[in-house]
Amino acid sequence: MHLNTLILLAIAALQAASAQEVPEAAACETSCGNVSITYPFGSREGCYYSYDFLVTCDRSSGEPVPFFGPNTSDIVISSMSTSKSEVEIMMFVAQDCYNTSGPADNTEKSLWLRDFRISTKNKYVGIGCDTLASFSRWEDESDGNGSTGCISRCGRNSHVTNGSCSGSVGCCQVAVPEGFQSVNMTLRSFNNHSNILDFNPCSYAFFVEKGKFNFSATNLHDFKSERMPMLLDWAIGNLTCDKAKDMENFLCKGNSVCDQSYSGPGYRCRCLEGYEGNPYVKNNCTNINECERGNHDCKHDAHCVDTPGNYTCTCKHGYYGDGRKDGNGCNADQTIVIKIVVVITSCVIFLLIFVTCLYLIRRKRKLVKLREKFFTQNGGMMLQRRISGNGGSQDQASVFTIEELKTATNNYDESRIIGKGGFGTVYKGVLSDNRAVAIKKLLHVLDEDLQLNDVPSEIIQVSRLAERCLRIKGEERPTMKEVAIELQGISASKIPKHPWVQSRSNENEALVITSAQEVPACETSCGDVPITFPFGSREGCYYSSDFLVTCDRSSGEPVPFFGRNTTDIEISNMSTSESEVEIMMFVGRDCYDASGGNEPTLRLSDFRISSKNKYVAIGCDTSAYFNINACERGNHYCENGDQCVDIDGSYMCTCPKGYSGDGVSASAIFLLIFVTCLYLILKKRKLVMLKEKFFKQNGGIMLQQRGFPETGVRSHDQARVFTIDELKRETSNYDESRIIGKGGFGTVYK
Repeated sequence: MHLNTLILLAIAALQAASAQEVPEAAACETSCGNVSITYPFGSREGCYYSYDFLVTCDRSSGEPVPFFGPNTSDIVISSMSTSKSEVEIMMFVAQDCYNTSGPADNTEKSLWLRDFRISTKNKYVGIGCDTLASFSRWEDESDGNGSTGCISRCGRNSHVTNGSCSGSVGCCQVAVPEGFQSVNMTLRSFNNHSNILDFNPCSYAFFVEKGKFNFSATNLHDFKSERMPMLLDWAIGNLTCDKAKDMENFLCKGNSVCDQSYSGPGYRCRCLEGYEGNPYVKNNCTNINECERGNHDCKHDAHCVDTPGNYTCTCKHGYYGDGRKDGNGCNADQTIVIKIVVVITSCVIFLLIFVTCLYLIRRKRKLVKLREKFFTQNGGMMLQRRISGNGGSQDQASVFTIEELKTATNNYDESRIIGKGGFGTVYKGVLSDNRAVAIKKLLHVLDEDLQLNDVPSEIIQVSRLAERCLRIKGEERPTMKEVAIELQGISASKIPKHPWVQSRSNENEALVITSAQEVPACETSCGDVPITFPFGSREGCYYSSDFLVTCDRSSGEPVPFFGRNTTDIEISNMSTSESEVEIMMFVGRDCYDASGGNEPTLRLSDFRISSKNKYVAIGCDTSAYFNINACERGNHYCENGDQCVDIDGSYMCTCPKGYSGDGVSASAIFLLIFVTCLYLILKKRKLVMLKEKFFKQNGGIMLQQRGFPETGVRSHDQARVFTIDELKRETSNYDESRIIGKGGFGTVYK
């Protein structure tokens, strides 16, 4: 057995007798190379907790390298963690090599620790095809107790796979038990590698952190690594938490607590949950702001509030809950929702009541103004002045309201009728003071002829038709064809001679379209394709030029084409029942170093591409698409005065020369002008309807009938109907110089 190399991590440890105060940062090194040095580790006297935590920083080779203990030839430290109580070291690799003469080099490695233990996060690995790799405690080896390890054997023709050592040929591994403070690594060979010297002359063994080593077949011939990363666990002293907490040198203070989950020996400190820092330094564990870091489970509609060592999630106003994703979140407060609904509902009801009252007030005000207008026009003011001028004598005329007249005539009861004249019916009325008066009610709409003919149903039909024609919304008004048909039906009733309804002897016109087969001069087919109306091959046989079919017979077999050019689209079939046409469409191609490119364009004014088609692109490097001409289809938002320009996949609106803009924003102005014009038209129409209404109520219809006999010839001696504008013009707007006299019912102008 070759000479064992003994690595002593702690030669003589003197435990501190009293609590150690952490020195000032300026007095102690905080790093050595890329490795941070934090308490309880230190590089000089007074900076470490005990001698076991001494770190020597070697700068002899240029780059600083940290080592355990005072000897720079010992174990190299690659990293250390106070939060996990772990140290990563670069551990030596044991090897056992042979040549044709026998053993050549056998280097066994040993490790003795005091406050450190080999972490169970390591694996013990053996590499070789004639290898027995084992390890044991020093104390177990001295008293004859056993060891643990693994065997790796393979031949020249064995299939070696790269990867982890789990089940691989040429490599083996074994887990590390807990509590190993000292260890001795041993390598043995079964046949001195005699049959495998050419590709595996050596065996190797080492401790390595899990996941830090991947086996390769080249490792069998030449394993170049002298050190491998290995984890060590450490703790403070040999006392547990319960025993050490009463000691003066107990390190877990402030926001640091002793880790009860660690069973020892020794104890470990850790920061309270929600804190971070060095738990072995007093008051070094500081609060973690989970809200700023985003390390919280508050929902998006909740607010994160940081607290010492923790955080809370608060819901915004009007919501309740814990605000957490794994909790009940934030839920709307129903009382707030009910209040909002009540307020909104109350506002809507108040608005409706306000609008209704405003409408009724305006309507009543308009009615009062209308009554005042006609009261003034009919001499009401003059009548009132005369009544008041005569002292209100009972023999003078009085002004009555409609309600008073209805009461006096018992709502115009037929038993009160005492006579009928050309302009209305005379009723006997009894006033509130029991005076008997004669009241004449003018005819409103229907003249005497209509009443005597006894045709109420026809009159109602005409009235309803007139009412529908005067509706504001265009979709509610009948078309002229519907009006003509309905009036034609009424004309066959009992009032054929009334001027409201003029009879027509001719029947409704109908457009009869004759199919192409019934016209001898039209072709009925072109080859195997039938030609039916609205399609045709000559003038008078098709509905429009878009349906023109040209039958090309130049190549022998007749072939139908759209339009007059036989190089256009070829028709293969057409169906009038399904309104479909099957065409032979060009194939677009894009060739290189050949015939060039071809992009066929299909434009049909009265036709649309059916959704039954598929757009297909064939090729190894193909990007094909077809453009929809939105300008030709009219599917664009350009104004009438703008020009629509089609581009691939879209379109653009351009303004005429001398104008700028996108051609679309002017639609708001046009819409405003349209609404204004519509309002003025409706207002004028309403005024015209109002004039017609009062024209009929005042006997205008009857006056027209009497002034224009059935012969249609008006005599100069007969009465004539003038408009208000004509009367104003003839009297110079009722100029006082034109007055030729005044009577009881008004003023006479020349």
